[in-house]
Amino acid sequence: MSSNYVFVGDVGTVLLFDVGIDTADIISAKIYYQKPDSTSGYWDATLVASSTQIKYIIQSGDFNIAGTYTFQPWLELADWSGYGTTSTLKVYDHI
Repeated sequence: MSSNYVFVGDVGTVLLFDVGIDTADIISAKIYYQKPDSTSGYWDATLVASSTQIKYIIQSGDFNIAGTYTFQPWLELADWSGYGTTSTLKVYDHI
């Protein structure tokens, strides 16, 4: 069943980020996150070929608490590295 909601414990949810440059120019990409309890870290992102998008597929344990998660892409290019625009996603508790 498909829905527009993401829940604690979900696995396989795809997070897509448009970084505004061709992925062919990207050497490395990460998605930094901050969970609702202020736990933070990063996930290694995958480049989406022939696009301006990077992605991460949610694994077991990634969405382990309900609340608002904040994400920020980070890129490394040949002559630049830095952060992209932040975004948020609400993760709901299940019954």
